[in-house]
Amino acid sequence: MGEFDSDSEEERVLVGKYDLHEEIGRGTYGKVYSAIHVDTGVKCAVKRLFSTASSTHEDEPTIMQKLTSAQNVLQIKEVIRQEYRGEEATFLVFDYMESDLESIIKATDELPQLSAAQIKSFMHMLLQGLYECHKHHVIHRDIKPNNILLSPTGDIKIADFGMAIYAPEPFMSKSFQVVTRAYRSPELLFGLKHYDFSVDIWSAGCVFAELLLRRVWLDGGSDIEQLSLMFKTLGTPQEQGWTAASSLPFYLEFAPSSPPSLASQLPTLSAAGIDLLSQMIALDPSKRISAQQALNHVYFKESPIPLDPNLLPLVTPPERLERKRRASLIEDEVPDVRPNVKGRRLF
Repeated sequence: MGEFDSDSEEERVLVGKYDLHEEIGRGTYGKVYSAIHVDTGVKCAVKRLFSTASSTHEDEPTIMQKLTSAQNVLQIKEVIRQEYRGEEATFLVFDYMESDLESIIKATDELPQLSAAQIKSFMHMLLQGLYECHKHHVIHRDIKPNNILLSPTGDIKIADFGMAIYAPEPFMSKSFQVVTRAYRSPELLFGLKHYDFSVDIWSAGCVFAELLLRRVWLDGGSDIEQLSLMFKTLGTPQEQGWTAASSLPFYLEFAPSSPPSLASQLPTLSAAGIDLLSQMIALDPSKRISAQQALNHVYFKESPIPLDPNLLPLVTPPERLERKRRASLIEDEVPDVRPNVKGRRLF
């Protein structure tokens, strides 16, 4: 059936009625390919779960099926189990997503500035997706920009539930070694095992700041450096009144930092936005706002109101453009700006 492009050593395979093509993403627990349904010609995304995933984490399809019909959560179209390289493998089929929030954030040449209405729209949809997760007792545990996908109509879809957990009793003991470090909350870094949905809210707060700054907000090279950056930016647990931190397993005391105000660090964000963000990234998890409360915050009601998703920009991930260039053997660069059928621009 041919071979994948030069980035992959795997032969193309037929998964159910889906013809797999190039790899478009990968994570700790799976690899994602573009695919074409052989009967309809519809383009989809197919994720092959690594065989080690089920032994260490809850079954991803089971978690995602608890979120069926959630508007801002990527939906499974089909689960296929078939032999792959001599062993039983699980494949998840999804609608093909045009882009992700990481590509939007990094596209500083194509999109030199994100407007307040655009950022507000992205954040409202992200929080709506988290509200659906939390309402159904699912903690995602890896919210970050490249797990926040964008549909062709501009709607956010939270994806990659490989680290997610079903937690009907949210404070039950769980692994604290979750969430990509730049988006990991302080209580996880201090080794707390009895945490709740607020770890996702912290991560979403980091995404909020990243949309404003167009760079990763807190990006430490180690857990200690991550905590140091966090406390220099927001203040130490002592300065913020988080007294319970001292009882956590890996607690370390940091020197007072007297950080600048969030308003001075994020001067383009309104006072209401600063208030919302400050509640999302409260060091003390018990003081963090919930997704439902955040959706009702005045920030989303003040002018400008969130932009309609159909008017949001889409940015083709650079690696996809590179694969297209190589596949078509075109020497000249692919044009960066292309109109789509609805008149929006796909950068």
